Amino acid sequence: MNWSDVVKDKRWHWLINKNVPAKATFVYGVLTSKIYFDPLRPSRLPKADNIIFFNKEADAIKAGFRKSKRNGAVQEDTHLRHARAIKKACEHIDKNQYIVSLTELASSVGMSHYHFHRIFKEHTGVTPKEYIKSKKRVFVQENINKHISITEAVYNLLQLQQPHL
Repeated sequence: MNWSDVVKDKRWHWLINKNVPAKATFVYGVLTSKIYFDPLRPSRLPKADNIIFFNKEADAIKAGFRKSKRNGAVQEDTHLRHARAIKKACEHIDKNQYIVSLTELASSVGMSHYHFHRIFKEHTGVTPKEYIKSKKRVFVQENINKHISITEAVYNLLQLQQPHL
């Protein structure tokens, strides 16, 4: 299929207008990468020169194309994996009494500290450091609410953070 055929195809118009019918069963492949995409999942469109349409997924596979990893289930799995990692990191912070480095947190969930920091902020809205500070504030506030003086509440926090011999 050459460029002029692709441009005339109704499927191309559906893609560029982001108006693919829900009952559409075709997939499109990118010739340069040998990857095929589900038209109902959002993705960046290739140049018309590099696209080929298949009536069924099986046709794309037979032609040597592999499914895009950006399609639905893979993205959902990544989001769930990140959410589990953030939950595990928060538990790690609590278990270690709020004394933990970014590198230690990241390695506890199997990520680089750069990636972990970005994912943590994306999921929680705060950085790991801000999260730890807020946990410390809550600890002190709970102690103050128990009718303990501010000095004693801060002292309790410091005692909690001392390494046990």
